[in-house]
Amino acid sequence: MLFGDDGSTSADAAWLWVNSHDWPDWTIDVLRAVDGGPHVDFPRLLLRPQAAGAVNTLTVHEDPRYALHTRGRDYDLIVIGRKGRGVMKALHIGSTAEWLMHLPPAPTVIVHGGHRTKRILLAHDGSPDAIAAEQAVASLPWIGDVHVRLVSVSDGTSDAVAVTDAAVERLDGVAGELTVSVLRPDELQVFYRPRDIIMDAVDSWHPDLLAIGSRGMSRWESLNETALRRAGSTATALATHAPCSVLLAHHRD
Repeated sequence: MLFGDDGSTSADAAWLWVNSHDWPDWTIDVLRAVDGGPHVDFPRLLLRPQAAGAVNTLTVHEDPRYALHTRGRDYDLIVIGRKGRGVMKALHIGSTAEWLMHLPPAPTVIVHGGHRTKRILLAHDGSPDAIAAEQAVASLPWIGDVHVRLVSVSDGTSDAVAVTDAAVERLDGVAGELTVSVLRPDELQVFYRPRDIIMDAVDSWHPDLLAIGSRGMSRWESLNETALRRAGSTATALATHAPCSVLLAHHRD
């Protein structure tokens, strides 16, 4: 695991999230990128020694976005806080998070709160990126204690039931509990945004973690976002506005 640390309160929450789960035999590398602004001097220590195999600290003199993106591809998981400080701070969730969410080099968790994950909402459209998010969820060492709800949006052209059935077959026996929901827009809606439908599911089910492919939902967007002439990605919008932690994954050849 690669943990991006800038010493902010958001990084503190992300570190608490890491410590709220068990990572047996995992090594956690804490990356501190010093770019001329304020930097952290104190080490990150495990709150429970058994939470992970080892913790290492790496300090580099680089832009944090570049440091995380170039090194992140060698890790199974990247964990960052929702909003940084100084040069990392931006309009919504921080420029480093904004940078990583478009093309994450490895599955990336943008942490909203430090509590333990008990419910994961996995948004799936059958794309390679969505399958990458599915695989990232399945590889979490504590997934056996989690309720995973698999959701897909039926847009009238793609077979959302087939997508969820295939994902259920791959996830069977992995999660502690697995449920499925095919979401459909109101019949009176001519145009709709799948991200709004997924956000409604988030608001109603209250997951601790939303998992989604970083660029997967192109078919949904091609029918709706293009028609509305709106720019922006479903994954980016959800990662920005979801009231929970978000896991983003990108398919790598």
